Amino acid sequence: MSKKTFSYEDQLRFAEFSGDYNPLHLDEVVSRRLMHGQVIVHGVHLLFWGLDALFESFTEKVSIFELDVKFLLPVYLDHSIKAEIVHEHGRSYKLNLIDDYKILVKILIKLEPTQKVDTLIIKDKIPPKLRPELLEDKDFIGNIAGHIPLLMSRDYLKNNFPSLYKNSLVSELSIILATTRLVGMKCPGVNSIYSGLNFSRSETDNCENELIYEVHHFDPRFGLIDLDICSSNIKGRIKAFLRPKPQKQLTYKEINDKYGNKDLEGKHALIIGGSRGIGEITAKYFAAKGAKISITYNSGRKDADRIVREINKSSSHVAKCYQFNVENPKNLCQLFENSEMPDILFYYATPRIGKSDKGQFDLDKFHLFNSFYIVGFINVFEQLKQHIKHIFYPSTIFIETKPNGMWEYITSKTAGEFICNYIDKEFQDIYVFKPRIPKVMTDQTKGLLRLQSNNTESVMVNLYKDFISQIIEN
Repeated sequence: MSKKTFSYEDQLRFAEFSGDYNPLHLDEVVSRRLMHGQVIVHGVHLLFWGLDALFESFTEKVSIFELDVKFLLPVYLDHSIKAEIVHEHGRSYKLNLIDDYKILVKILIKLEPTQKVDTLIIKDKIPPKLRPELLEDKDFIGNIAGHIPLLMSRDYLKNNFPSLYKNSLVSELSIILATTRLVGMKCPGVNSIYSGLNFSRSETDNCENELIYEVHHFDPRFGLIDLDICSSNIKGRIKAFLRPKPQKQLTYKEINDKYGNKDLEGKHALIIGGSRGIGEITAKYFAAKGAKISITYNSGRKDADRIVREINKSSSHVAKCYQFNVENPKNLCQLFENSEMPDILFYYATPRIGKSDKGQFDLDKFHLFNSFYIVGFINVFEQLKQHIKHIFYPSTIFIETKPNGMWEYITSKTAGEFICNYIDKEFQDIYVFKPRIPKVMTDQTKGLLRLQSNNTESVMVNLYKDFISQIIEN
């Protein structure tokens, strides 16, 4: 059984080979604000690797008669996967790309032996590096159609997929390769998810070396797009999704205009995990209340710098940001002068939150949550306990609603609440606020289903008011 772990360097090379430079697959900063929370491997990259594993056992050149691919779950970098091949009958095969627990990609393929030479002359070159197009729901009201040239670097194919190079037709591979450029760069473009591909041999009049496409149907409820495709002797359909845009939070000016005053002047709020989502709103809101702001980020330097610039440009208060990883904590106190130690702590550090799909309690995911919500929190608290007077520790309404597949998260957050109880009881001069926050609209909560979440502003502002009242009283 073939195994593979995809690296960031693999992604860069495949992007050059395919011409699909979508930031979902390449940009570690941008992708953290998208629905998967990190860079994911191109679906067609996975498909090429799986087909190469299948073609390794062949001793003659074959042609693809039918192909059906479903990209079920994302594959992350440095995540090991395996190719499970089942010979069904004749030249038909079922190929599953799996990890230790689940099927990630399903491939059904029917092949034919062929002695023919490619009738299409596919240019031996890599596509130009372009910016992905930005399509929105309104763009799908009219007809969307076009064509993409078929290109194929023989050197890259030979060096990375040697069995495909030896035993397949370049023209057929170039059609498959063009589909990732179509979805990731053209339609839907930058906000896309490639979900599936189906095509079969068909007698067509088109013998040009290009892939012709047309939107067959768009479902705005889910952002689902059906794309009809055809090329030389091939007809098929692509399923893709118009992915939700990153969640945009209120600007500092908008928050200051609505809520600004000097209630917290002289206070210093440290926001662990303040470069996006609820942390971003917290930084802006408490700056508008007159507090000095320090935010930390793990990998989102650009986001943190943007928030700091926004606050400093529009207020007389000074905001700063610092790199800090709660899993490898450095001495927080060294970041501040003695006179500038924070007295308010917000703890928003979190890994990606999602449902477990193992079908059992996932200890690895549980330990990951604990490293943030328990171990990381305790480490931060121990370093700052001589200075901190007020702690905001966000818990979750899921402790009460108990949604399926979230037990690792719920259990870890419940333990986090008990840590807060310990601090509350053992440190009489420290106030701990641990609200069970409902689901609000952030990068963490966005998915393909276009469901409404609670308004982030209204939920958080009410919680901030309760927290600030305690700060003022004490």
